[in-house]
Amino acid sequence: MTARLDPTEWLWLTGLAGLAGFVGLLAGFDPKLAIAFSIAFGFVLLVFADLAVGLALFSVFTFLELLPGAGAVVSVGKVGGVLLALAWLAVVATRPDAKSDFLAVYPGMSVVIGAFLAWTLISVVWAESPPAALGSFGRYLLNALLFLIVFTAVRNRKQATWVAAALLIGAVAASIYGLVAGGGYGPRLAGGGNDPDGIAAALVVGLAISGGLAANVKGPGQRIAIAAAAGMCVLGIFFTASRGGLVALAVALFAALLIGGRWRGRIAVATVLVGVVAVYYFAALASHDTKERITQAPTGAAKMQDGRTTLWKVGERMTRANLITGVGAGNFRNASVHYLLEPGAVGRSDQVISKPLVAHNIYIEIASEEGLIGLALFLAIACFSVVCSVKAAREFAAGGDRGGEMLARSLAVALIGLLAAGTFNSLQYNKELWVLFGLGPAMLAAARNARSGEPSDQARLAA
Repeated sequence: MTARLDPTEWLWLTGLAGLAGFVGLLAGFDPKLAIAFSIAFGFVLLVFADLAVGLALFSVFTFLELLPGAGAVVSVGKVGGVLLALAWLAVVATRPDAKSDFLAVYPGMSVVIGAFLAWTLISVVWAESPPAALGSFGRYLLNALLFLIVFTAVRNRKQATWVAAALLIGAVAASIYGLVAGGGYGPRLAGGGNDPDGIAAALVVGLAISGGLAANVKGPGQRIAIAAAAGMCVLGIFFTASRGGLVALAVALFAALLIGGRWRGRIAVATVLVGVVAVYYFAALASHDTKERITQAPTGAAKMQDGRTTLWKVGERMTRANLITGVGAGNFRNASVHYLLEPGAVGRSDQVISKPLVAHNIYIEIASEEGLIGLALFLAIACFSVVCSVKAAREFAAGGDRGGEMLARSLAVALIGLLAAGTFNSLQYNKELWVLFGLGPAMLAAARNARSGEPSDQARLAA
């Protein structure tokens, strides 16, 4: 008896054949486009099969934006964000356990996030450049969706470990690529559009997360690999010669000591080791220029020529003049020129007139653009996520889950370190920041589910 293919199988085979032919034609036109399309298609299959896996892959893609000259790969990362959002919408529409959605579990914080987005959008009314304000709103909206996606996708400690591992892998990959390709800052390790501060912030996140991952693996080979990655993160931070990175590292280590729980002794030893390596590197190995950059704070004429001094001064003036409303979301660069000639000398007017830059500080930029209202709402989201991670650690500890406890503590430290790095960089749109925002409440929900014995099914579409 002759076997016959089911019509559905015919459709699949025809579709795959057509897809293969399309990729072949695309490769003949431009091999890079064919590679990008193949990666995107594979990502589609994974993200619609398992949202948590898709989120982990997307977390790696976000770090590709830190690579100098990443080019087409960055576009794949942005497309991946759109696909991830579509998969999330499909999951929310089809999954029966609606009670687990963030809006239902945390209605108060949902109002805060909604108020932050609404205030950003309303600022279009008084913004000097309404298109810039709308652009800022769009970026915040996508990041808020990422926040909700993380909460939906991460249902248990295992899935949180996947995302944390992706963040560490991305940070190390960015560091290695920066070492190989360079970034236009001389001997300084650079990334994120030739910005050493951006890659230093990513490496602080990777270092903090490495501790949580080490407590969630069993094989000695995996622990050695994580230890090596942590060492690369530390050295990478030193190689950036970023003052913001070193401040973030110090804050993260101090936070780890405060909330380290039963691991405080080991953290103290690690802190001392990092301090010894830092002193040795900057005293014996770093170049003369690097030593001066790190050990001598700019004063006098040098301070006048320091770009951040000008930007922060202008941001301070902007905030005082528009204390409640700000100048409008995304309008720091458009409005900064109007605050340049007030009393008080500034040394780098070129960064305001000919090449206007962002404030290079999360808090100054949000305060100057969206006033104290916008800053208060943003800080409420940040504090909520940190508190959720700490509470999750306590819940895991009460349930005897040491791996979950350590992972939750490390995520809190990573978020605190990244927020500290934001004092030297405008990271309010940073995707890693919003992934960490979402991981806090997701870890708390996972810890409570584990203690109550409720099932923590993976967020996936029905087959």
